[in-house]
Amino acid sequence: MQEDMHFYGTYAMARSAGIPADKAKIIAYAAQYVDDSTANDSDVHNDGGMFETVATAHTNKEAIRNAIAYAVADHSEQRRVWVPFHFFPGNEGESLSERLLCRKDGALAQEMVRNHIEHAVVAKDEYGLALLGIMAHVYADTFAHYGFSGVSSSWNKVEGESFELEVKDPKVKAYIMGKFTGFMSKYLPRFIIKNYRNIASEGASVATGALGHGSVGTYPDRPFLKWRFTYKDIGKRDSA
Repeated sequence: MQEDMHFYGTYAMARSAGIPADKAKIIAYAAQYVDDSTANDSDVHNDGGMFETVATAHTNKEAIRNAIAYAVADHSEQRRVWVPFHFFPGNEGESLSERLLCRKDGALAQEMVRNHIEHAVVAKDEYGLALLGIMAHVYADTFAHYGFSGVSSSWNKVEGESFELEVKDPKVKAYIMGKFTGFMSKYLPRFIIKNYRNIASEGASVATGALGHGSVGTYPDRPFLKWRFTYKDIGKRDSA
């Protein structure tokens, strides 16, 4: 998801739940900031102690670098950021890779929501509102990112020629396709994307280490879009 849902959608839902505007804005800001926090501002205190932070968002260069790091067996970034903040595990299936797949409103996500609400009530204005925002981001992404995981996995690979978009307005469809091409062009030469969509999808999958929904661009982050595709190994998925 993007700012339209993580900030404005979260704000609207908070207000509809009866939360005052000033507090709803803090919740919405925290929800959006999960996708905007790109700095690791860790500070060492005078007594030698350290407050260590972890960036929860990445530039495309960082995504590629982290994918390469994964290839040399550095799994920490995916475990510390991608899995808990963007692809919350559904904990369904047999293998670890399958259990890490994100599931819409899964039992584990519901437990996370209950836990965070309880802590937010206790923390109140100290950090409770910010915690609710982070929770809202993670929970919302279980709907947008379901079927993908926050680790490099063959489960994230799709057939590039299988995309079907249910968009009637040709201008809207051109805009969406343009965004897809723009996303892919950050990883691959433009002529490959234009002429060989399947190769482009596979190339982006390789470039991002089959991490998350890299092989389908930003399609999952558009809540208004109804679309479908086929995984390489496990069959068809409908966004509805």
